[in-house]
Amino acid sequence: MWDKKVYDFGNIKPKSVVKVDFNYLGDIEIIEIKAACGCTLIDYKKGSNKVTLEYTAGDFPNHLKNTETKKVEVSKTATVKYKDNSEDILMLRGFILER
Repeated sequence: MWDKKVYDFGNIKPKSVVKVDFNYLGDIEIIEIKAACGCTLIDYKKGSNKVTLEYTAGDFPNHLKNTETKKVEVSKTATVKYKDNSEDILMLRGFILER
């Protein structure tokens, strides 16, 4: 159980950094946390009830520049694995603006 599993960061500019704390309210031991990609960093100390996800936005996609598209939706996840073999997904989501 978490205080939240999804954090919507809204609209951000390219190269922005989003850093969010997720607080674990459960009692099953966390054995592993893995980000789905390298643009999302995880800060977690074994035995702690806090997981921090840090996402650094990339550039606005070149193929969409000078089109009607002014923002691109992104979602970044981290998988939490527990001692009882269950899993949760923590997610950051929002939009990268063209400028």
